[in-house]
Amino acid sequence: LATSTDVKLEGLTIDEMATKVENGLRENSWFVTGMVDPTLFDNRFKFSDPSVSASSLEEYARGVARFFTQGKSGSRMKVVYVSPTKANEIQVCWWLDAQVNLPTKPRIKPYIVITTY
Repeated sequence: LATSTDVKLEGLTIDEMATKVENGLRENSWFVTGMVDPTLFDNRFKFSDPSVSASSLEEYARGVARFFTQGKSGSRMKVVYVSPTKANEIQVCWWLDAQVNLPTKPRIKPYIVITTY
């Protein structure tokens, strides 16, 4: 999983960063696996949504890996598009089909998610 001690990529244009994010998501599906490329994230990374928050990249990666059921029949995501929307902002549109690690292993009905970096 991700560690904040990894050397960070620096000096990339927003288009280059968007390409790195897209490639990482397509290869590792980190939104559902937690297998994040730490070179793309600042050491001060923080995450929050209405139901969960993480104060580090490591905490985020562990939380994602625990929350979603892993493996072929578990959770999956597909990138719809990754696009720079401002000079320092990237939007990711992705499809989520997931099973969560609760006692009854419920499935989340597939839906489209928009994530902004």
